[in-house]
Amino acid sequence: DHKVSNATKAYLYGQGVNRWMPFNFGDLAAAQALNNDANGNQTEDQVTGTVYLARCMTFFEIAFFGLVGLLLIGWSDWLGLLFWPLVIFAVSFFLIRFPGTWKGGLNHEAGRKAVMGWLRDRPLMALGLALLSIAAFMLEHVAIYALSQAFSSANVLLNIDFSVFMMA
Repeated sequence: DHKVSNATKAYLYGQGVNRWMPFNFGDLAAAQALNNDANGNQTEDQVTGTVYLARCMTFFEIAFFGLVGLLLIGWSDWLGLLFWPLVIFAVSFFLIRFPGTWKGGLNHEAGRKAVMGWLRDRPLMALGLALLSIAAFMLEHVAIYALSQAFSSANVLLNIDFSVFMMA
């Protein structure tokens, strides 16, 4: 389908830009690519919703694997691993957050409504996206773990428990 092809190209383009540019600049690039490929036929809410879906899937991946980590290593180790990252996040959030600037130019409410409506109307597609998101996130971490083990030797020990690696 041409529409799916354009959305995929825009998503991959945005992900590529995000790897090289700071401040989620790839979201803007993906939105611009979506708008250009659709010849301006998409509304601002549709473009925002499409970009916001990628952010929602990232949040879903983190929450899902955080729960898997909790089940694998237990409460005490899980809270121990998350304590300092959450402290750093909270301090960073309160240091950089100025009144009125949290949105950063994005209409989060419109994006959230568009994504939730789209997922509610297409439950099988939502399930497929969730499964694809889980598989992609898992395979990315398995590849990094396998790469670290490939470079382990008698002199260089990169051995780490996989459950701890997944929490990191």
